[in-house]
Amino acid sequence: MNSCGYVNAMKKYIVSISLLLCATTAHAQGRLGIKFSPGFAFSRAYTNPNNKGFTAKGTAFGFKIGALYDYGFQDNAYLSTGLFFTLQQVGIENKNKEKKLSFAIGEAHGLQYVQLPLLLKLYTGELTLDTRLYVEIGIIGQLRVNEYNASLCKDQTEAFIKKFRRWGVAGQLGVGIEYDVNLVTSIFGGISYQLGMVNVIAEQQTLTHTPAVIGYSDLFSFDVGIRF
Repeated sequence: MNSCGYVNAMKKYIVSISLLLCATTAHAQGRLGIKFSPGFAFSRAYTNPNNKGFTAKGTAFGFKIGALYDYGFQDNAYLSTGLFFTLQQVGIENKNKEKKLSFAIGEAHGLQYVQLPLLLKLYTGELTLDTRLYVEIGIIGQLRVNEYNASLCKDQTEAFIKKFRRWGVAGQLGVGIEYDVNLVTSIFGGISYQLGMVNVIAEQQTLTHTPAVIGYSDLFSFDVGIRF
């Protein structure tokens, strides 16, 4: 996907996300917000049977951006959901050290998702005036909307991974600081780790001596946002 198409796709999903959340929460009690989370996307790779020379490859820029909705059910406890557009990556390599493959494999793929999180967000009391610490933990459902080859080894004529799974599930753990600007507006910043829980590889090339490769996509991000 070229840069113009990528930007247009991202704008389309962000606008759709914002409109849907506004419609959903128009008559509900809670807090809306916007969050942007740039970070590092990386992967984990395994094989079945194991120890066949395949490992995860590389780290890339990743991010998530979208709207959130926090519903308070106790003074310092919220259920947090929303809709986010996310860029992740999965990469694998086999340097053919065991001489079982006819050529080296090394590739990375960008994966774009729309995500629906369901998180428990817990706040401490005030650390200083109008400032609180929060911790969030939960699961994320995600639907893949696009994928592209980010890189291929120079010896490869085609990608080893042929198809990616359309859906996925991830776990998330985050921590941060929130500051109340006034009675209705807060700003926050923190870090979070998203752990892929479903193999993203749906189909691979069938080669002699090649095991089934299992790949997971993770994201470590820095979170900034506003709640109102």
